[in-house]
Amino acid sequence: MPDTVPDEKIIFGYHKVRFFRTDLQGLCDSMVYFTRDSLIQLYNSPVIWSDIHQLTADLIEMRQFQNAPDELHLTKNSFIISKQDSNMYDQIKGKEMVGYIVNNKLNNIDVDGNGQTLYYAREKEEIIGLNRAESSKISIRFNDGKIYKIIFFKAPEGELKPLFELTEEDKKLKDFDWKIQLRPLSKYDIFERKPAKEPEEDEAETDKTNEPVEEK
Repeated sequence: MPDTVPDEKIIFGYHKVRFFRTDLQGLCDSMVYFTRDSLIQLYNSPVIWSDIHQLTADLIEMRQFQNAPDELHLTKNSFIISKQDSNMYDQIKGKEMVGYIVNNKLNNIDVDGNGQTLYYAREKEEIIGLNRAESSKISIRFNDGKIYKIIFFKAPEGELKPLFELTEEDKKLKDFDWKIQLRPLSKYDIFERKPAKEPEEDEAETDKTNEPVEEK
């Protein structure tokens, strides 16, 4: 439902909004798009997926800039989950987050308030354990979807556990909820109300476009 103010169009979407781009997919109950500011606001249990990352919060705002990184603002109960391998998920949790998208990839995240991280520590390419740390303010950098640098602006509390000592409870922060079954996998899925299935590991290279077959 479009509306207008001087020099701006406002577009509303509701209910059960779903969207798909090759680099970004998501859903929410309702959304508002402000054309003048290139600002999109997602309300009521919004979820965004980008590459291996899932982002959730009470409110998510997406803003596009010219000649600058795009921004994602996550407000209240912010949670990012990044699938690294089967049953291995890097996790970031906090009150407020701002993420920066560079070349269609999540480049870095700033966490402000009640910051918690749970990520698989590596030496070169080998995973050596699971690192859990907490700090009120954190800045996180990504490389190829993996956390490679964390800056704690206040002294963190945490520990590194070797893999052989981990329990299932150790592997997840509170309120962990991997919603991958809801992710639109193609442009046709935005019209599909049934949950989408996560592709099997051995089907990763198959075609997922679900292009319609023309009958002859």
